[in-house]
Amino acid sequence: MQNDSAVLRVKNLKKSYAGKRGITYEALRGVSFDIREGEIFGLLGPNGAGKSTTINILVGLLSEDSGSIEVFGKNFVEHHLWIRNQMNIATAYAQLPIRLSVAENLRVFSYFYRVHEREKRINDLIELFGITHLRNTQIGQLSAGQKTLVNICKSLLNEPRLLLLDEPTSSLDPENAAHVRTVLQKIQQERPMTILWTSHDMPEIEEVCDRIAFLLNGKIEVVDTPDHLLQLVTTQQMTLVFSSIALAEAASRIAWPKGIACVKHEHRTVTLVVPHKEGAVRQVLRILHEKKIDFLDMHIIRPALEEVFLTMAERQKRTV
Repeated sequence: MQNDSAVLRVKNLKKSYAGKRGITYEALRGVSFDIREGEIFGLLGPNGAGKSTTINILVGLLSEDSGSIEVFGKNFVEHHLWIRNQMNIATAYAQLPIRLSVAENLRVFSYFYRVHEREKRINDLIELFGITHLRNTQIGQLSAGQKTLVNICKSLLNEPRLLLLDEPTSSLDPENAAHVRTVLQKIQQERPMTILWTSHDMPEIEEVCDRIAFLLNGKIEVVDTPDHLLQLVTTQQMTLVFSSIALAEAASRIAWPKGIACVKHEHRTVTLVVPHKEGAVRQVLRILHEKKIDFLDMHIIRPALEEVFLTMAERQKRTV
């Protein structure tokens, strides 16, 4: 995809490692994607797909074998110092100096990023993420979740125009994770900031991302919006509860048309697999009405992004 408003443009990125017995392992096999200005872009993939390699190249920890990266229209290699001042990263795997306090760590990084009004910026961020009471606590005394919040504060010190988030909420409890998502989305809406977000939390990705790229076997398999990706899942589950076992048995014995099948019958409950398309549920209800089989309750489990992820992950296993 060529997009003139792209903040980050990755083109044909390749990276190989020397493996055991002289065998070369291809971590990236021509990865290409664009991230638009102001977009929250999700990068997903099973373990070994190449996510970490891509992130490490984007932050300068690894160099690519071939391909190109442009950030704000500038070549990443030729303008890396200027570009890095416009970027930042929060990762669940970063290690901060454990003998320094929260404030001391953030103060050190504020000098690296040449932050103006350092103390005000630090105070604002630790208050925003609810860790003011930890200001003078050494990093080594913090829980994994508290360290994660400090890392996120660090990533926002220089008000980055491009923010890389690598599993940013993996160590957080649900309440703090929700708060982090809310704060980041609010910041992103208030000022120009583009986000590349990796996560194994599918509901999180579905909630925050404008578009999602699936990385499989070192290549981008598909890039699309969450809604369009859900269309890759062709079925949904429909559970019906009946007033009697007899009615449930009658429903389970119906010769359902092609695409609809009874997959579970237990006491007064019947579960059907139904096509994920317009009119499919209505068709089931019409057939039940025609056969005079009334039900008490109905529950539909629609496709989730996790199903798309699992489908893609299974595809990677088959092609390795």
